[in-house]
Amino acid sequence: MCEDEGMTGAVEVLVVPLLALALPGELAPPRSLAQMAAALPREVGAFRAHEPDQLYDATGIYEYIDGAAEVYLAYGMRACLARRYHHPTGEIVLDIFEMTDAGGAFGAFTYDREGEEVDIGQGGLRREGWLTFWQGRFFVSLTAEGEGAALAEGLLALASAAAAAIGEAGALPDLLAGLPEPARQVPRSLRYLRHPAILATHLPVGFGDPLGMGTDAEAALVRYQDGAVLVVVRYPSDARAAAALEGAQRVIGAPATGGREGFWGAAVAGPRLALVGEAASQERVKSLLTSVLTGPQEEEERP
Repeated sequence: MCEDEGMTGAVEVLVVPLLALALPGELAPPRSLAQMAAALPREVGAFRAHEPDQLYDATGIYEYIDGAAEVYLAYGMRACLARRYHHPTGEIVLDIFEMTDAGGAFGAFTYDREGEEVDIGQGGLRREGWLTFWQGRFFVSLTAEGEGAALAEGLLALASAAAAAIGEAGALPDLLAGLPEPARQVPRSLRYLRHPAILATHLPVGFGDPLGMGTDAEAALVRYQDGAVLVVVRYPSDARAAAALEGAQRVIGAPATGGREGFWGAAVAGPRLALVGEAASQERVKSLLTSVLTGPQEEEERP
């Protein structure tokens, strides 16, 4: 583990406009969960919803998924619609989480990106007994309880029905546009973060919140094929980023614990902090820090 002293200061950046990434096509007016519940068919093939829907708010969600509720709340969950579809061979549970914005939906989706890609919603993924995607400001999860080809086909059919009911598409967080070397990133390693506890799940950096994220900063984490990992945090102000650099330096200078390996370094530019770890050399640390902190940025600091 090694820190590159020359990269812990501020990096001068070129300021140019940055456009949000979005899927092609016009965005439909956002639906409420109540509207979607009415739009969702209660029968899809041999799958039928007999019981009333369940609706959970940010407090009641603990009654439904205690132990994982914090993940959704960390991304700004407003409410969750749960519906059970029954079939002679089992049942499928459809959960639609409404977030405050599309970034929150995308972030919840990135928490677990295992599975094969399917063309449903935005970023659809499927593995045995489970299918998930994000769309607009909604994160959707379907879980099959039982076995057989009918349930596998039902997952696809019900997921397609949910995507159609949502209708709207969503823009990716603009923070992601500045991540360097996309061709060298490990596929589906990108995580979008809005809470230090979620960052700790994917990259332990120490007890508490050493990077000072709080609940009002946003971050992106991505891994590269050569083993390096990059974390970029954008704070509400330059001052917050400068203060966070001290915490990042303590992370870098701490004894190698928890499996941390390789070379580490950190730097700030305006309201953003970049942390590189597990790199093969100091030169690799410098390269990633320079690339991410001198790329295109927004003209003005966020309010």
